[in-house]
Amino acid sequence: MLLPLVLVVQMFSTLHGDEKPSGYIRKVNINDTCSADKLRVTDYLEVEKYCFVFCGHRYPDEKKPKKFSDGRLCSYPYEIYPKLPVENTGKCINGTCQPPESIVNKMPKAHPLCKFYYTAEHEGEALAKECHQFCYLNNGTLARKPLEDGLKCVYEWSSWLWLIRPVSKVGICQNGHCIDKQEDCPRRRLTVYPNFDVDEDCTLTCKNGTTRKLDNGTMCALQKTVSGPSSFFYSATTTVTEIGICEQGNCVPYESYTVPPHNSTKGCNGTDIFIHKNLTVASHCQLECSDGSSEYRDENVLCLWKYRLQEQVHVFEIGVCYCGICKPQNNHVVITSRKDPPKKDDHQLKEVR
Repeated sequence: MLLPLVLVVQMFSTLHGDEKPSGYIRKVNINDTCSADKLRVTDYLEVEKYCFVFCGHRYPDEKKPKKFSDGRLCSYPYEIYPKLPVENTGKCINGTCQPPESIVNKMPKAHPLCKFYYTAEHEGEALAKECHQFCYLNNGTLARKPLEDGLKCVYEWSSWLWLIRPVSKVGICQNGHCIDKQEDCPRRRLTVYPNFDVDEDCTLTCKNGTTRKLDNGTMCALQKTVSGPSSFFYSATTTVTEIGICEQGNCVPYESYTVPPHNSTKGCNGTDIFIHKNLTVASHCQLECSDGSSEYRDENVLCLWKYRLQEQVHVFEIGVCYCGICKPQNNHVVITSRKDPPKKDDHQLKEVR
């Protein structure tokens, strides 16, 4: 039987500059005999160190632990002495922390879940190294899927030069192959972080003088900064600072969102995560109830599918609740600055009843 987590989780006062393990790891007393270890990720996000709680003893070989419900965020990969700060999150599945993609097996009629494809930088934009990406099918296996036709790709590499292999010719993807052809409506992609890029514009200007709008919901560079060239050999660098989505040919911000109240008569509790002033999402899609049972959050509630730490930014991949599982979306990624992260007056994870 799953144990209810009934206390409000208090957050740490600061994250930056604290490198001691004790500053990241916190023991949470669930009841008189049971406890769990939490790992601090940001000022507003904690994840499980283990995917179970200890009852009576601190170590699982002394007494069988109680598993957390599937779908809770945890530090991945699992290590007895985890890397701090947390760099990636996984999902608790059957009491162990597994890659978030592994939960595809628990999503009925799931669409293929595709990973970001590998890219190379060329003249300030991101090119696909090959015209395929790996996707998780609904049986949990990996399969290669072709990238969208028309994306720019590396058609030809130059010879090795000073340990750098520059691109000598650009092509476009067609039916999973990079062909020697130029786009009729050139599409420029900007790197957000390695192997993840978004469109610079939502309306493309074609060679024949017409324009073409990208599909609504396509991720785009809502805010960006341009730094000057550092030397004669390097061009200016464009940095994406905020991601939006295309709507009718314009790049617009995501709509503001706060998790709605959960209606329950059994005293069910969960936690919400503050990401920035316009976005608060569910930490996972099941609520633990006072009688030891659990309830699903409402369908389509926004949730945190995955977190990763990049050099300059926190990356939050947003999903939606579906049958008690946080289901990933292909077009909702939020980045916030590590140096100057969003602040909230109430430094507390919000408890949901």
